[in-house]
Amino acid sequence: MASLQAARDVSTTRVVQLEGDNRRLQEEISQLNQGQAASATENSDLRTKLTDDRQDIRALEAQLSDVQDAYGGLRRVNDESEKGLKDVSAALLRVVEWIHLRHAAGAAAPPSSASTTPTGKRARNRSASPTL
Repeated sequence: MASLQAARDVSTTRVVQLEGDNRRLQEEISQLNQGQAASATENSDLRTKLTDDRQDIRALEAQLSDVQDAYGGLRRVNDESEKGLKDVSAALLRVVEWIHLRHAAGAAAPPSSASTTPTGKRARNRSASPTL
C-alpha cells in the first residue's frame, strides 16, 4: 500500500507540474495571439499607407509634365527678359556716353537744336525761355 501511496503522490506532483506547464503555455499562446493581432493591424496600416503613398506618387508624376512645361516657359521668359535687359543696358550705356560727350564738349555752350539723343530723338532745348 505504501508503494501505491508513493506512486499516487508522484502522479499528483506530476499532474500539478503539468497543469502549471499547461497554464504557462496557454499564457504564451495568448501573448503570441495578441502579438499576431498587433502585427496584423500594423501590417494592414502599412499596406494602407503604401497604397496612399503610391497614389501620391502617381499624382506627382501626372503633375511632372505640367511642371516641366511651366519651367520651360519660365526659362523662355527669363531668356527674353535677359535679352531685354541687355538692350536696356546697352541703351543706358549709350545715354551715359552721350552725357559724357556733352560735358566734354563744354557745359557752357548752348545745346544745338539739331542735336539728338543717343536713342535718336531730338534733344530738348534746355535754354531759358525768352521773357515777354
